[in-house]
Amino acid sequence: MEGDLSVGRSRRGLAGLVVAGLVAVSIAGRVLLGRDIPTPWIAPDEMIYGIVGRTLYDSGRLAIENADSDFYSLVYPALIGGPLAWLSPHRGYEVAKALGAISMSLAAVPAYLWARSVVSARAAVLVAALTLALPALAYSGLLMTETVFYPLLVLFCWVSALTLVAPTRRNQLLLVGLAAAAVLTRLQAGVVMLVFPTAALLAGVGLRAVPRRFALAFLGFGGIIAAWLIWRLAEGGGALGAYTAAASGGYHPFRIVRFVFYHGGDIVLLTGFFPACAAALLWFERRKLSAEVRAVLAVATALSLWLVLQVGVFASRYVGHLAERDMIAAAPPLFLCLAVWLELGAPRTRRRTLLVSGVALVAVLAWPLHTLLAPEALPDGAGLIPFDRLGHQRILLDGGLLLAALVLILAPRRVLRAVPYVLIALLGVGSVMAEQYMATQARHAQQTMLGPGQTWIDGSAEGPTALLYADELQWPAVWESLFWNRKLVGAYALPGAKLIGPAPGAYVALSNNGTVLVAGRPLPERYTVAELGLLTNGTAIADAGTSPGGTVAPWRLWQLVGPLTLVGRTGGIQANGDIYRVATVHAFGCPASLHLTLLAKQDEQIDLYRQGSLYRRLNVKIGNEPLKVLRLVVPSKPSALGPCDFSIRSTGLLGSTVVSVVPSP
Repeated sequence: MEGDLSVGRSRRGLAGLVVAGLVAVSIAGRVLLGRDIPTPWIAPDEMIYGIVGRTLYDSGRLAIENADSDFYSLVYPALIGGPLAWLSPHRGYEVAKALGAISMSLAAVPAYLWARSVVSARAAVLVAALTLALPALAYSGLLMTETVFYPLLVLFCWVSALTLVAPTRRNQLLLVGLAAAAVLTRLQAGVVMLVFPTAALLAGVGLRAVPRRFALAFLGFGGIIAAWLIWRLAEGGGALGAYTAAASGGYHPFRIVRFVFYHGGDIVLLTGFFPACAAALLWFERRKLSAEVRAVLAVATALSLWLVLQVGVFASRYVGHLAERDMIAAAPPLFLCLAVWLELGAPRTRRRTLLVSGVALVAVLAWPLHTLLAPEALPDGAGLIPFDRLGHQRILLDGGLLLAALVLILAPRRVLRAVPYVLIALLGVGSVMAEQYMATQARHAQQTMLGPGQTWIDGSAEGPTALLYADELQWPAVWESLFWNRKLVGAYALPGAKLIGPAPGAYVALSNNGTVLVAGRPLPERYTVAELGLLTNGTAIADAGTSPGGTVAPWRLWQLVGPLTLVGRTGGIQANGDIYRVATVHAFGCPASLHLTLLAKQDEQIDLYRQGSLYRRLNVKIGNEPLKVLRLVVPSKPSALGPCDFSIRSTGLLGSTVVSVVPSP
């Protein structure tokens, strides 16, 4: 007997060391892969969390600099805000990503400890490995709440199962504390206060007995809700913080049903088919299961059902595709269900297996892939990225799932024991592919939205700087600049431009002469960053530069003379200055002159227009020269008062280095 106990302790100790090694490898690998991500990618989420964390440590406020913003998260900004506030922007960003890699990888610890209470040490190690292999761990390289939410919900599920079996005061108080921490990490976690009572009913606790047996937990949940509502009332914010709009009307019943169905299929896909099917098959065996295993099954099922319902409803209106990253916490409990099912000998009958696998297949095969696997869906679904990268999505999905169903139905038990190992390999490869894809997209975002030096504004401006946005660029470019440059005090969107998210700044108006006005007043800043097509009353002193691939970032820094005023706006001029056939310049206040430095690259005809009339025609012959430099001035018509227009038309490719509007005295 003593020998058996010694062997058991030895195996548990070895398994614990293996899990510790897996966690260490995961952290090191995620940190290494995350270093290839040069800038936040998912906008504005990553930038919001980063700026909120920075502001929290700078001023003690849970806000986005000086903007009026509602509640997003407390726990995650508190985790990453210190490095972002105290270190250099680049070093702080790398440390923040590393903290995410550590936090998300630690999800394997509660997953293992929970599994160890119901399955063998080897099976528990496999559960931990599956928890780390999930493609969603690619988010550990981003500034996302998933990095904390994932391990917190795994821990909550473990304690929920413990509480169902042993509803001690300690377990119930711990459960309430974890629920509060999860809610303060991500408001979506409010659903856990529905998951636990649902799991209690599914575990076989009678409807009348549930309130009495878990009274302390329910009182705690009620206290969380009451404290939250009192705080929101005192703050004057919405009941759901920054997501209050999600509780408004506008949901279509048929669309809700479709998206709930789609997300049910995604639970099947993100876990690799077998875990979801194993959980379903365990329900047929529930009378034979121990109380601990019934608790595991009840928690896994309740969490999956509520997440599918919650996320499916939300996505039906606000996302329009799969919001997989909002459901990843359902995976570890389902991995544990797979381990339990395999240790029980994979009990199944042909009829039950056909039913379960058929439902799982239909839930995925019915997807409209052109919508659910569109490029805009990939930031929300790391598990979908490998299908996009490999191509042939329909063939891979249909073929892979049909093969999995055949294995589930026909394979002998000894073959099924290999399923966790195969899933670890496939999910792990998919995880690496997802992180590499994110790195590629982030590099592209840097090249097109920031330039080679993310902090070039802070390095060039000598004081507070305003950012002027005209909607010619993608709006995430504004958030990228705000995240990296502390001297940017506000982003100001011109009439007609739309900036998503609570950025510091405002929508502005223009006076008759082009002065930028906020609430009727000009801006005090003496520096502005503006899109390349905007010409201001100042001197251009720096631009974002050209990335190694030749991409020109679309920003220019101006040192202003007086209040920020738009003197002109160009169209048809590329970021590198090239003009293809036609370029236009709108001057906000005439009389004025258009000053040009043009580069003729071939024999061509250049026509200069003012107020729709031809002002001058040039027939350029460059001969043997590589190009000819033309310095020109086009005055507005003497009668022009107020806004006026100029245009440049050429018969070939034309370069430009100077395009400016100079008001006449």
